[in-house]
Amino acid sequence: MSDAEVDLYREFCLPGQIRAVPNGVDLEYFNNQQSVPARRDNQQSPTTQHAPLTGSDEPSCIFVGALDYHPNVDGATWFCREVWPRIHASCPRAKFLLVGRRPGAGVQRLSAVPGVEVVGQVPDVRPYLARATVAIAPLQIARGIQNKVLEAMAMAKPVIATPQSLVGLRVVPDKHLLCASNADQWQKLVLDLFTNKTGRQQLGRSARRYVEHNHGWDVCLQAFSALLDLEERQECFSQTPGTMPGHSSPSIAVVVSALRFISPDLTAVV
Repeated sequence: MSDAEVDLYREFCLPGQIRAVPNGVDLEYFNNQQSVPARRDNQQSPTTQHAPLTGSDEPSCIFVGALDYHPNVDGATWFCREVWPRIHASCPRAKFLLVGRRPGAGVQRLSAVPGVEVVGQVPDVRPYLARATVAIAPLQIARGIQNKVLEAMAMAKPVIATPQSLVGLRVVPDKHLLCASNADQWQKLVLDLFTNKTGRQQLGRSARRYVEHNHGWDVCLQAFSALLDLEERQECFSQTPGTMPGHSSPSIAVVVSALRFISPDLTAVV
């Protein structure tokens, strides 16, 4: 949830009762130093062997996200039509991978664009992120914090994103990732990263550090725990009409309800 969305809650909740806790990323899982179960050709189940998460020498971009979600479809379609043909003309061996569940007919048709591959749903997105040269988030419409951006950054992957994709993040463009607002900027930044291995590595390391410092689950749960302690100290629930001492205050109830919807196991831990 971004600060702009938190402001919507402030319009109808008690002053001082709304706080935003940043999205968390599993830093052990999304880690390019890890290995994943290897898969044999034409076999769905993993083998007992593990393969390292390594990059590829072939230049490629990757977009990860639900491919039946309109903002994702809109952004990917725009990139395929307005940006990718320019990139592919300059680098004909480059690939653009669309990875995500439930790609509809409109998304499937994008595979007709030279160099575009609609991968669809995969059992594990990490090998695809690891092999890609650049992760992109070309969203023109965005709501909330984009986990796709954080997960790619956690994998130490250089990311290029629109300003809309960065709402709610405290990233510094040109330090933690790159930001592009139009087709010309996208073309230049992608092609520059394709040919600048040192720049990719530096950007990826900076991206990983940002996520470690701001979006690791230990950081996020510390912030959430601090809110619980604050609520208890203030004893605001005893001053709120319609609540009884010992019951959760409205703000905490909303947060816990949201967490339970996202991950039942997480609320059990909290």
